[in-house]
Amino acid sequence: MKIFACMLLVLKTWFTFAQIGSTPLQNKNTLLFKLADGDSMIYYQCHVEAAEQELRTASGHTLNSTAKNLSITEKFVLRKQNGAYTLTHFVSVLTMCPNRRFSGLKFKEKAYWEFFYKESKTLSEKDLLILEGIEAIGKEANEYDFAISTQNNNQIIVLSGSQSKQLGLPNGLLLSKVFKK
Repeated sequence: MKIFACMLLVLKTWFTFAQIGSTPLQNKNTLLFKLADGDSMIYYQCHVEAAEQELRTASGHTLNSTAKNLSITEKFVLRKQNGAYTLTHFVSVLTMCPNRRFSGLKFKEKAYWEFFYKESKTLSEKDLLILEGIEAIGKEANEYDFAISTQNNNQIIVLSGSQSKQLGLPNGLLLSKVFKK
């Protein structure tokens, strides 16, 4: 709850200053601020949640699992076109500890991760400030964050051209929840 209150304070401050300039983004140290028109950047977020899985076979059988910790990986593509920002959300079907793909910034998406499209949204100024705030409050990942287990901390990788950041985030801070329609 403290994190949410802190983010709201940061957003309110940034929103106040944003009305002075032509862009709501104020933190020049973020990759988001440096995004040029016509370019895009990718956010990969990996977190662990307790969940049940349901599998339906081609013959019509349904198999259910008991609740267990699953590693959820989401991909967000942010495009800036004519000054407008669009965020597209994808989710990976692979849940067996895909955090191993977060083993440092030697990151290359693999076809077997099978990301599928979930939704797209045009971002408001408030949404942009939230993204900027997430990048600003994230802590650089260390060697303890690279362990491969179902207890991994919430992490995000931000890729923009040849620049990248791997950040640890508070466990409750998920991009998919922030940008619900």
